[in-house]
Amino acid sequence: MTTFAKYLTLTAIFTSSIFASSGNYLLLNDMKLIKEESKIVKKMSTEVTDKDVKEFSKILDGLINGDDSLNLRGTKISAIRVKLIDIREFWNSKKGSLDSSSLIKIDIEINKVIKLYAKSYNKYLQKQKLATIITQHMNQSKPDRKILALYEKF
Repeated sequence: MTTFAKYLTLTAIFTSSIFASSGNYLLLNDMKLIKEESKIVKKMSTEVTDKDVKEFSKILDGLINGDDSLNLRGTKISAIRVKLIDIREFWNSKKGSLDSSSLIKIDIEINKVIKLYAKSYNKYLQKQKLATIITQHMNQSKPDRKILALYEKF
């Protein structure tokens, strides 16, 4: 097998193992539902319905405290949790009389939370990459410097 083919194969294995492990990230559903919250807020900017208010409240409470029916565990990441609690407090104070400025503020704060989830997810992926590199390295009886150099590119 040529050197290029070896590197190509290792890159494919490395990349696929990272993407396969990304499915194990516990907050993927949370990330999906916080984006759903943003969609609900945008929908409410044209018409506020009881159904939307209830759905928004349920998802928000589930993101904070967990909700088995939504497959949410409740986040333990303090930066995310604090933001969600702030949103809930503002939401609870305004949900009876929602106006466009309130909805815009809520949407802005939700987008901040989306960014925090993305940051957490990227940290998770970095840890998975590092774990894969270490595992590959530990499984080799004699480290191959060319392979290690290839991993450094990631």
